[in-house]
Amino acid sequence: MILMNKTEFINVISNGLCDFPEKIRKEIIADYEEHFSYGTAESKTEAEIINELGDPYKIVKSYRENYFSRFNKDNSNINNNYDIVPHKKRSPAFWIILIIILVMASPVIIGISAGIFALVVGILVACVSIFVCGLGFFLAGAFGITGIINNVMNIDINIPVSSQILLGIGTICLSILIAILFFFIIKLIIFLIKQLINCFK
Repeated sequence: MILMNKTEFINVISNGLCDFPEKIRKEIIADYEEHFSYGTAESKTEAEIINELGDPYKIVKSYRENYFSRFNKDNSNINNNYDIVPHKKRSPAFWIILIIILVMASPVIIGISAGIFALVVGILVACVSIFVCGLGFFLAGAFGITGIINNVMNIDINIPVSSQILLGIGTICLSILIAILFFFIIKLIIFLIKQLINCFK
């Protein structure tokens, strides 16, 4: 026995045929609306009418197979494999339990979120600092301003000019590598968050 009402039955067919031409889809829906009207006139319940009509998911699959096999034989296998899976609705109890769990776990969630945020900011600051440091070494060696850096920053740089330039280039490259790593870490975090959200849909 199929447990659904008229509205749910019609919605299954309507959603399952959403990529059909609008005119054809409306004709099919009107046909089933008419079945319900006749059944109701004969004092039948919605459940009885639905059981006579059959499983709406099988009806949709049959329409799709017939429609796409007529108009596109080459792609019919793709369209015929369209699986109509009923959307699982979460019960109110599920959402209540989820809210309770989230409230109880909020200190942990906030702590983890703050930790991740601090890590991201730390990596970003480190990346910028290393880049600026490398740029400073490179410019100092390239333009011979080591003395200025020694006086301003009170750092005694006693290495050859060529070594300063190479050190600057290497440090800049290191900052770029850290930036790339930072980018992929952000992508991974976003991906994991999306997967977590999808689990509750």
